[in-house]
Amino acid sequence: MGVPVGLALGASPWSDSLAKVTVEFLRPVPAVALVPVAVVSFGLDTGMQVFLVGFACLWPILIGTRHGVRAIDPLMIDSARMLGLPRRAVITRVAVPATLPAIATGVRLAASLGVIVAVATEIVTGSPGLGQYLTQAQQAGDNAAAYASVLMSGLLGLAVNTLFVAAEARIAGWQQQSTEGRR
Repeated sequence: MGVPVGLALGASPWSDSLAKVTVEFLRPVPAVALVPVAVVSFGLDTGMQVFLVGFACLWPILIGTRHGVRAIDPLMIDSARMLGLPRRAVITRVAVPATLPAIATGVRLAASLGVIVAVATEIVTGSPGLGQYLTQAQQAGDNAAAYASVLMSGLLGLAVNTLFVAAEARIAGWQQQSTEGRR
């Protein structure tokens, strides 16, 4: 959802100004603060966790995509229009490829945030997973298991980040190579 909404908001100043209050209101709401609402709406099911992780992950992707579209050189858009490309083709052939580095960065940040929210949700709700194991170890006074689960969550976050850094390099590696001289 973050990519198409971010593309729409970035491409249209009118839609961006229309949605600005809603985005700026919802973006800073911590996903974990929505646990009571999610439990009432979805129960203690996996759907609740998916909703909370999705809510948390939406914002880095949406904001990154929006800013990526805004950072496109207007000359690229004008050139595509001068070549006679329809609006849809300008978006798919110019805007999306030019925005890929920002989208990839947003997805990478969202993936790490997703791990945090998933573990935090398991801690708060007692849902099965690493967070529940951590809570049970803490309540049992098993410090070694509690530290091990904290270490495991850190390693999981590192693995997810490493995976998405590699994916970002494959998807948008050309951006890093083209900007190396500007640093």
